[in-house]
Amino acid sequence: FQLYSRVTLAPKCVVCSIVHKADTLSVDELSVAITALTERARNGELTMADVEGGTFTASNLGMYGIDSGFPIPRAPAGAIMLIGAARARPAVHNHELAIRQIATFSLTFDHIGQPACKLNADAAGSTGNYRTFGIYCV
Repeated sequence: FQLYSRVTLAPKCVVCSIVHKADTLSVDELSVAITALTERARNGELTMADVEGGTFTASNLGMYGIDSGFPIPRAPAGAIMLIGAARARPAVHNHELAIRQIATFSLTFDHIGQPACKLNADAAGSTGNYRTFGIYCV
């Protein structure tokens, strides 16, 4: 007997489903897992195991035209990164002013900030644009 065997959701609401042990998956395996979770969410077939136990959330609100925000991690997750919309903006590239696609990434984390700051710096470094990253501590 499982008290909550399924999660009941309002139509078209945002769901934070969990890819368990994502750090052990290849990119292809991660894609398969995300696709399966998405399909279960669309069909109203998520279980509690599908939405419990997350440690980090990536929230792509940029696909809705949102530029930035102050995301709040849902317990027990220790951090959440909001990925904003990429927009054409002026930026310096190769010592010249150019129009580049720039997105804002907002990282909010709990009181243990050092790993979150390193993640933010690594992500910014991989894109080559440090000024677009915001860090918030809750």
